[in-house]
Amino acid sequence: MAAPTVPPVMIGGVRNILVDFSMKHVSNVQVIITILLVLGITFPTSIPIEIRQQASTTVGRLFLFLGLYGILMTDGWFYGILAVIFISLVLSTVPGSYEGFQNTSYSLKLVDEKKRWWVEEILNENPVAIEAEKVKTAAVQDDDLQARSSVQDSKSSSR
Repeated sequence: MAAPTVPPVMIGGVRNILVDFSMKHVSNVQVIITILLVLGITFPTSIPIEIRQQASTTVGRLFLFLGLYGILMTDGWFYGILAVIFISLVLSTVPGSYEGFQNTSYSLKLVDEKKRWWVEEILNENPVAIEAEKVKTAAVQDDDLQARSSVQDSKSSSR
């Protein structure tokens, strides 16, 4: 009886070159990943707000989770812990919502706890500070000279 013929196994080629290259330079990649993670952990607010807001979406969190899984599987638990700290800091620095009327140049005034407004007593509110004591308002202006509208201003009286 003749022995079954086994097809020859090819040795070499691009696959072995890539594996050899990645094994030689894996320490450089890990050093770069470590430096980037430590910098990201140290300065999470230096990442632009648009990137942090995109990372906070469902798709962004999915990509962060897949990246974390990839780092855990390829680099080990130490880099996984660094990645978890980085991801949690990035997601915690995303503002929840923007105040529509918030002025960039405001000053806080601390509230005296002895004298509370009637509404604060009824609603059991304990404010710590007042952001804006006076609100600047302006009347609605109709800047269109051609159209007749129900909004009156100083321009409409001169017609």
